[in-house]
Amino acid sequence: MSIPYTREQVIERLQQRLQNNRSIFMIGCGCGMSAVSGEKGGADLIAIYSTAILRMRGLPSMIFTLPYYDANAITLEEGARIAPLIRETPVILGLGAHDPSVNLDHLLDVVAENRCCGIMNEPFASIYGEAFARRLERAGLGFSRELLLIRKARDRGLFTLGWAATPDEASAMAQAGADAIGAIILDDGPEFRGLTGSEALEVAVEKVRRICKAAHAVNPDTVVLTHGNPFYDVDTARASIEGTGAAGYASGSSGERLPAENAISDITRRFREIKISEQKGTET
Repeated sequence: MSIPYTREQVIERLQQRLQNNRSIFMIGCGCGMSAVSGEKGGADLIAIYSTAILRMRGLPSMIFTLPYYDANAITLEEGARIAPLIRETPVILGLGAHDPSVNLDHLLDVVAENRCCGIMNEPFASIYGEAFARRLERAGLGFSRELLLIRKARDRGLFTLGWAATPDEASAMAQAGADAIGAIILDDGPEFRGLTGSEALEVAVEKVRRICKAAHAVNPDTVVLTHGNPFYDVDTARASIEGTGAAGYASGSSGERLPAENAISDITRRFREIKISEQKGTET
């Protein structure tokens, strides 16, 4: 059964990694096989959250933005199944703060019951786009409620990762006490229009650099992990870390869905290439 690490123990594990000049890798997992395999590969953190769970059910990641699923219920249900499979790696849950019918304190009670050691704010309002995120905020259910979730989790001694799409959000997350910040790069903004390949990657890397600068201005010890569509494989993830101030990478589809899709499709094609010998009728 997974070890219920304290916040201090998780931070110590991550800092030891950095002191050895090694980047941190957090794998996002939507099923037990992904989590077990990630631990075998040496992942530093395992994150269980609604987007990962839905995509490992064969659904598009963005389906969670529609009113058909309870993101927290999905996460807590799957987290209870996955966490006991993990032996040594810290496990954190992605919890959504926006449901007005949910008491955040009660939500956090379940984290320890699932033998998980921390949380992150997922889903996060930024994924819905600026216009909708502003409407959520005006209703008191946007980014400010995500900050409240992080503060409450920090007060309980849980390890916290706060997602931030802008330098201002990164600064606010650091002020709220987030131990780590996920620099989420959304590549559908105006700065990416018309850009492809290396140009788009360069813009994304610069956004990471600004997020790191804002977070470290508040707390130099804040661990920043990069994430987003522009960073879809090892090389682009490396580019998002080198020279930006980031300490590591948090995978989404790149660490789970895509490897599984490619491997299963490939082995299926190879099995179908097996030929049978010519069948001859038997005489009676």
